[in-house]
Amino acid sequence: MTHRTFAATIAHAILLPIAALAFFFTGITHEAPTGGRIGTTDTAAAQRPAAAPTWDSHGGAKGCEPMREGVLTDLVLVVTQQGDVERMDFDSAWAVVQDDEPANDVYVVGACR
Repeated sequence: MTHRTFAATIAHAILLPIAALAFFFTGITHEAPTGGRIGTTDTAAAQRPAAAPTWDSHGGAKGCEPMREGVLTDLVLVVTQQGDVERMDFDSAWAVVQDDEPANDVYVVGACR
């Protein structure tokens, strides 16, 4: 075996498996949702609105103000997945957001007295 043949054999033995793996991983991740698992669809993302509700889009309830960092309150103004605006005690809103059921999540947009 000549030096040139030996070098070509080594190059093929190393580069071909790397190229095959790169092609394989590109193919299986092509349709993966951002932050999602390979081979699944993110149904929670499909259920979320395109833009999260804000005080400007859903606020203005009497006795409430826009939610700001550092505001402590027992009662919050939330927007449900269906677009309904409701007052909810903070502990309930926290529990709903933290459970494993994304369909019942709420968006906190205000702090109420």
